[in-house]
Amino acid sequence: MRHPGIVRLAALLAVSLAACGDDTTTGDQLVGTWALAAYDDHGTVGVTTGTWTFLSDATFTVLGSITYPGEPTDSLDVIGTWMEQGEAAVAMTVEGETTVWDVSVTPDTAVLSLPDQEGEVRITLTK
Repeated sequence: MRHPGIVRLAALLAVSLAACGDDTTTGDQLVGTWALAAYDDHGTVGVTTGTWTFLSDATFTVLGSITYPGEPTDSLDVIGTWMEQGEAAVAMTVEGETTVWDVSVTPDTAVLSLPDQEGEVRITLTK
């Protein structure tokens, strides 16, 4: 027979752990390795391969390739740092240049978008 106090404690622990999941930030959701699924540069879609890894130490790496229609394949080998900016943006710095990207994250997809006067750059990552 189970002890009623242990059953209550287990139920309380389960509820507490579920509530902790509600505090997950955009940055927490980004940490991990993602597949490069799509890269749209102002309406020109490139075919991508490779991975984008966000580490909890605020660094990231991108390894892969991108091919735009009618152009040769470019290698992607990028190392940088990232920092969460509010609830839905991330500042990324590569070679001393920082840009702030809008971010939308679900468990299986992350979309990074960088709007400017000419349109938008949009990167889609998948798990």
